[in-house]
Amino acid sequence: MTILAGHSSPPLVRLRAHGRLASPVDSDVLVTASVGPSGEAITLWADPAGRKALLTPGGLAESCARQPVSVRVVVQDASTTRVTTIAALDLPFCKLQPLPDGRTLVVATRGGRAIVFDADGTPVLQGDVGDGIEHALTTLTGQVWVGYFDEGVFGGGPFGPHSIVRFTADLEPDWRYPGEAGFGPIDDCYSLNVEGETAWACYHSSFPIVRMSDGMVSGWRNKIRGATALVAHADTCALFGGYRAERGRAVIGRLSESQNEPISEGLLVLPDDRPLPGGVRVIGRGPDLHVLAETEWYRVGLDDLP
Repeated sequence: MTILAGHSSPPLVRLRAHGRLASPVDSDVLVTASVGPSGEAITLWADPAGRKALLTPGGLAESCARQPVSVRVVVQDASTTRVTTIAALDLPFCKLQPLPDGRTLVVATRGGRAIVFDADGTPVLQGDVGDGIEHALTTLTGQVWVGYFDEGVFGGGPFGPHSIVRFTADLEPDWRYPGEAGFGPIDDCYSLNVEGETAWACYHSSFPIVRMSDGMVSGWRNKIRGATALVAHADTCALFGGYRAERGRAVIGRLSESQNEPISEGLLVLPDDRPLPGGVRVIGRGPDLHVLAETEWYRVGLDDLP
């Protein structure tokens, strides 16, 4: 790992302000947010009581009305915004992704329930995508890539031993990370990036960088531990985050024949040089990193890195 000449510490990598996340209902608060296959932001909003029900363990069961929550799903890019109202959502601690034809995928982190809603907010499909979901990312064709954290891997669920699974648009598993891939088992899928029909991952415990495309797995040994997001293009990869004080770390590397070779390091900061706030969502899509800090949306690309 190297630091650019003239710097006694990693150079600052300033995020670029890309947009602001907002609900059409003034009283709504943000529940969760992610990024879709075209780089669009997708967010879930509810009133404060609804948010509490969706983000409190047992909240839905313990709510006074014992009823599902009314929510708004907002999909926005640089020029358009689409809003879908879901009248009754009962998936706590959920993740969401856009699907073709204006549909929305909502997945419960625990328990594995997944529901697809149409453009009018009507549920049209349900499935089981396994327990302990750390990442859920869709493709433009409607496939769903899921990466599991350790409780999903070792909890005895149907997909846990494979740790990364691709599902069809009908929520049926059609590819599972092979145990014989040669890069070690997955104890916890720390980071997942999906671009087109190709997925990249870096996982605990040996932290290789792997690329999954057309049913084949390629991989590189890697000494950078704990990254929670990655971006990649061709033979260049950047790993973001880490343990404790390394939360804002960015390490840029070159993918050689079998090894990720770090070539520079930077420190992610906000546009005004402030450190990243706690609780940010950091998501890699292709060569772009998206950072969602409350309702602020930032981006940085591989070309912006030192």
